[in-house]
Amino acid sequence: MSKNVLAKDIKLHHLFAIGFGTMVGVGWIMLAGGWIETAGTLGASIAFFGGAIAVIIIGLCYGEMGMLFPHSGGEVVYAYEGFGTVVSYAMGWFLVLIFVAACAFEAVSTAWILGAIFPSLNQGYFLYEFLDAPITVPSLIIGIGGTIFLTWLNLRGGKTAAKFQNYVIILFICSAAIFILTGIVSGSLENAKPFFIESKAGSIWPGVLAVLATVPAWYGGFNAMLQGLGEVKNTGASKDFTRLLMITLFAAALFYIGVILSVGMTVSREELLSSELPVASAFFSAFSNPIMGYSVLVTGLLGLITTWNAMLFAGARVLFGLGRARMLPIMFAQVHPRYGSPSKAIIFIGVLGAFGALAGNNVIEPMIHLIGVCFSIAYLVVTLSVLRLRKTNPSLHRPYKVPGYPIVPWIGVLFAVIFLILAVINIINSSPLVVPLEFIVLALWVLLGYACWIGTTKVRCSISDKERQRLIHAK
Repeated sequence: MSKNVLAKDIKLHHLFAIGFGTMVGVGWIMLAGGWIETAGTLGASIAFFGGAIAVIIIGLCYGEMGMLFPHSGGEVVYAYEGFGTVVSYAMGWFLVLIFVAACAFEAVSTAWILGAIFPSLNQGYFLYEFLDAPITVPSLIIGIGGTIFLTWLNLRGGKTAAKFQNYVIILFICSAAIFILTGIVSGSLENAKPFFIESKAGSIWPGVLAVLATVPAWYGGFNAMLQGLGEVKNTGASKDFTRLLMITLFAAALFYIGVILSVGMTVSREELLSSELPVASAFFSAFSNPIMGYSVLVTGLLGLITTWNAMLFAGARVLFGLGRARMLPIMFAQVHPRYGSPSKAIIFIGVLGAFGALAGNNVIEPMIHLIGVCFSIAYLVVTLSVLRLRKTNPSLHRPYKVPGYPIVPWIGVLFAVIFLILAVINIINSSPLVVPLEFIVLALWVLLGYACWIGTTKVRCSISDKERQRLIHAK
């Protein structure tokens, strides 16, 4: 095994498990009540449906770039080909923030969900508070322990991580189908009222747009699929990738809308909003048998595991791509001699993500907002890269082309800009601080990224642009 080449032992259907598992996650179990409170049952459903259409259009652009450059690193590669080293590095740096923040999110959420299933875990030794959220010994053990396990799993190779993802996703889909169908069949449209939440001016759109602003974070995981393309066993099968990408996005939209309708129809809006975990509480209170409430919690736990695993998988591939291209220290491009995994990159993401367990529950919503901003930036760079490469290098062999060029890519650019604007506005409107925590973290991350850029000047300049292009394409 070459020290800079990942093992090609992932099957194409594993990418569905990675993408879908990343998108569905666990955040819905905590925040679906907020969506309904903000936009109403139908308003929130429309926001997720409209967001799905927008993300599918952006996904078509990802399909073209993914088929053109089926390499580990995803957006790092696309940005490099479209705009050069500086934009590629910046893009990779924002992606690392996404995946680290997501791993931290899962570390925090795991303890929260397990505490709801096993209340005795909440009685552990109190250590300290962070943003008014209590941190206990059990929560740290769960968060850090989960990180160690998934880091070990990913170190054993992409195939091992992908097969584990596959099994958990099958359980997730079965568990989710039970509570979604039960809620819709047994629920009442009367509970779902009001269908829309009107503003003081009598408009339904402020609420719908506020929910829409969070959509990049909820659908954003589809780009984790791109990180695994360089490890697909049968490269010829990757021609079907765009179709698989569309199926994955459609499945995620179906899930989210199903959750909103199911929960909205199960209990009244007032009862829904009175709980810390509204989705689970709705099913606990609506059915005499607690098994339905526990099915929601188990579904959330399974979704959490799939997202956690996929984000660690994808984040390591981004770091690997940056290291291989000499934009970060070459140690990140080192491959495990036995398992063919990007070992140093996996450990780095795992260590940073483990710090999320130290933060507590109140960082969950800011993390979602932060992820939404970074995903919007990634969407913008990829859609613009399609347009630029079509103009500067039209002769490239493209196994898949975005239909309706150039209109569809430009619509993708527009949606990416709208997502970015809405995400920033949502942060400003929802933060109790004069300077939102999300902006502080972004500013610190940009400064750290600039320091790393300066610090790696010697490494970066040690190779020519031609050599960097060869390395970034794993040739």
